[in-house]
Amino acid sequence: MRDLERAVAVEGGLTMWVGADDDRGTTSLAGVDLYPSPLDRLHALRVPEDHPVGFYLRIGYAPTGIVPDANGRGLHAILLARQLGEEP
Repeated sequence: MRDLERAVAVEGGLTMWVGADDDRGTTSLAGVDLYPSPLDRLHALRVPEDHPVGFYLRIGYAPTGIVPDANGRGLHAILLARQLGEEP
């Protein structure tokens, strides 16, 4: 990831965005109806260490958004970002 981030930064990128699906239903958001305020639940997000979101959190990414029901009802996509040029 760091090599990719450096390559993006060299080209002038300021932020790296990634997304991870909760299609297995293993995060604290699984099965939860996020409406009417999807972002309210994102603040309390909990994920198992082996989930891709857990990987991104460990390397310095922050949750920045959610796509409700992206993979079926209650199976959301989670968006994360990290400012380039900053070490975690």
